[in-house]
Amino acid sequence: MARCSAGTTACPSEVARAVHAARGGSGDGWRDLMEPVRQAARRLAADGELEITQNGVVVDPSRAKGPVRLRPVR
Repeated sequence: MARCSAGTTACPSEVARAVHAARGGSGDGWRDLMEPVRQAARRLAADGELEITQNGVVVDPSRAKGPVRLRPVR
């Protein structure tokens, strides 16, 4: 997320893929990181460091259904 430009968002799967690649992983092992990425996103949102959005609107992660995007708070 630190690589995101101000105001841009990332899909949680993009974050999982980036972490997986940074660890030297290949293939679809990134899928195992999806829940840890979601948990980290919820913690960062609770700390005010990250916003979780749907259709550009900040949502409560405990109530969000469907695809979300992650946006760093700068």
